[in-house]
Order: sequence, then structure tokens, then C-alpha cells
Amino acid sequence: MPGGKKNISNNVYCRSVEGTVYQRAYQCTSLSDRQISKAEFDQLKGEQSSPTVTGTDPPSRIAKPGRHPDLEPFDEAAYVTVTGTVVYDQPQTRSSKIAKIMAGTKIGVHGKIKNSNWYLISLNGVQLGYVLGFDIARTDAAPENNVIANAEAKLSPRAAPTNPDAVAVIIGNRDYEGSIPDVDYAHNDAGAVKKFVTHLLGYDPENVIDLRDATQAKLQATFGNERSHQGKLWSYLDAKGGSDVVIYYSGHGVPGLRDGRGYLLPTDADPDHPEINGYPLDTLYANLEKLEARSITILIDACFSGESHKGMLIRSASPILVTQKDIHKAPKRVVVLTAASGDQLASWDETAKHGLFTRYFLEAVYGAADADKDGAVSLDEVKTYLDDTMTRRARRDFLREQEAWVSGASDTVLVRLGDRE
Repeated sequence: MPGGKKNISNNVYCRSVEGTVYQRAYQCTSLSDRQISKAEFDQLKGEQSSPTVTGTDPPSRIAKPGRHPDLEPFDEAAYVTVTGTVVYDQPQTRSSKIAKIMAGTKIGVHGKIKNSNWYLISLNGVQLGYVLGFDIARTDAAPENNVIANAEAKLSPRAAPTNPDAVAVIIGNRDYEGSIPDVDYAHNDAGAVKKFVTHLLGYDPENVIDLRDATQAKLQATFGNERSHQGKLWSYLDAKGGSDVVIYYSGHGVPGLRDGRGYLLPTDADPDHPEINGYPLDTLYANLEKLEARSITILIDACFSGESHKGMLIRSASPILVTQKDIHKAPKRVVVLTAASGDQLASWDETAKHGLFTRYFLEAVYGAADADKDGAVSLDEVKTYLDDTMTRRARRDFLREQEAWVSGASDTVLVRLGDRE
């Protein structure tokens, strides 16, 4: 009003530790609740307004999904939700949210969108909407293997390798020696990625170097060391340079407090002295750059902050004081995706029993990231999908920042979905 005082609202917007959002005068109700912006409040409030349904809800309260032209229908199959699952009107995360289904709800699956990981589901015999395949599992599949189970459900039985010269190194470091906390789901991660490279990318299983709980000696034998790059990986490559290479690592990463370098942490290493018994990330990059290969892709589900999902790895150091230099300085011709940037922490999905990065990376390359529906999933599409899903999930579940770091040409095609279906 002209000549009067501005009408300043004393309301604040808050998010509880359980995820509920609310509006309050002056300050949040509890010190453990977090103050958020009005924009975030409006967004979360809109999502929470979607009805949560269970197996006993009457079909009349649920809207019917829109028909999609690329739906490949099949006879109803019995599935169960493995997480709290959002149901969409169309097979894209930006479409209208129809409902939320509680974890453990029995549903029917009636079809799949071609070249994607979206499924049309039903509840109580009535078609409900579309969900991502990694949020559901067959009723006879173990919950911890839901990523693998849905990958197999999506693909035809594995045929002869379509990329017989390709080579993969799959590392899952779960069981660490001494007082180092284990990485509980590293073996699950490694198994899921191994199926991805053999079933979807067409790699010959005999060309997969599968390392579980790798020691420093095994890492050096595989990738070489600072004196020579001619390790086991080098010996597997096509001598004419025709090999595509994928390297995957799930386990601990640490920074060197003396030299600021990033290190993969072998299972027999001491995180306080990685300069002596770790495997330097820059040595890995340098040795890979010397290989005669058609393409090289590195996937790392680890962080280099000195902290882990179960606490600090480095004694007498806080994550604020731990810094790294040039951890992410990858060669130009190598494509790299890591679970976190800078001093961020790589989180776990304790429901799906996978690293958060691995879970959403697999969703992306199985089709969820293929925004233009051309059957080719690019590096840029995967990064966008990880920002929309993994980063948001880390904020909601753990109140922390986790942004995937990528290096490489944005239009690099990571997978062509039509090649193996």
C-alpha cells in the first residue's frame, strides 16, 4: 500500500527428517528439521500431494494412465515394488504423478516401452501407470538383486558376443582388512555391471577381468604401475587397437594427505598411508592413455574425501580438512564418470542394496536416460539423468550433496539399446 510499511511474512518453509514439508512462523519446529526455499517447498508439496496407495486401495481413486504408442504389451506378470515407487501418467519423470505405491506392494506388469526401462503396471487388476523397472522386481527375485533381475527381464537371452574384441575390468571391493569399514554392496554393484557389459554391450564373458576384493598386487598386475602399463588388461586387448574398454570400480577411494593425489583403496591397504599401499588414480589414467584401444570408459562408484558411508577412513582428519589435487584430471580420449565431485560423499541405496551412483547409472543406460528416444544413450543424457535422480535422492535421503563428475565428449554414445534386444 502506498505510504505504508512492506508486508513482510514471518513464515519459514521446513522439511522434516522424515521428508515431510510444512510451513511455520519464524523457525522450524525441530532443530533437526531443515529450512528450505519456497520454490523447493512448492515442488516437494506438489509431489507429496500424490496419493499413496496400497494393495487394498479401490481402483476408483486412481486415474488411468495415458496410452503410449511405443508400449510393447505382454501377458500380466507378477511383480512387487522394492522401494516406495512413484507412478507416472506417461513413461517420463516430467509427466504427471498419478500415485505413490508403498514398498512391498504386489502389482501386475502388462508391458514395457520399447528401448527403455519403463513398465506399465496395474494394481488390483486395474491399469495404473508407468514405473521405472529398477523400482520393481519379479516376486521370485531376491530384493538385493533387483537391478540384475530387471536387466535380465529387459533383455533377450544372451546371444553370441556382438563386440568380441572388447575388454572389461570389473572391480568390487567389499571386504576390507582390519578396521576399515566394508563397502557392503560392492559385490552387488560389480555383478550388475558385469551383466550390463556382457548382456547389453555384447562383451565376451571370457574378456571380462572380474576382481572381487582386489589387493594392491592384483590392481598392479591388472593395470601395471608407474614403471610399466603392460599389465593383464594390456595383454587382453586386440593388438590392432580395435578393443573397446570398460573399467568399473566399486569400493573405497581416499586422498593422500601428503601429496593430495587420489587413490583407489585396495582391500589390504592402510587408508592413512595410501601413498605407500594405495593405487594412484593418475597412474591408472596415465597407463590407460598408453593403451591402443578404440575407446575407454571408466566408471567409479567411490569418492575421494577420506570419508565413507560408515564414517571417516582417515584417522585424525575431518572431511573439511581433506582436500585433493587433480583427482579428476583424466586424459581427453578417456570417458570418465565418478559417483561424486570434489569432497562429496558417495552414498548407498540401502533398499536396492547398491551404490546410489551404480543404481541410477544402470537405470540410465538401460533406457531411462534416452530423452530423445533414438535408442542411443549419450554421456550428456546419462549426466542429466544422474543429476535429476541420484543427486536429488542424496539430498532427500541423506541431506547431502552428491553430483556425478564426468569427463569426455558430451555426445559420446555409451550404449545403443537396439543392439541386444
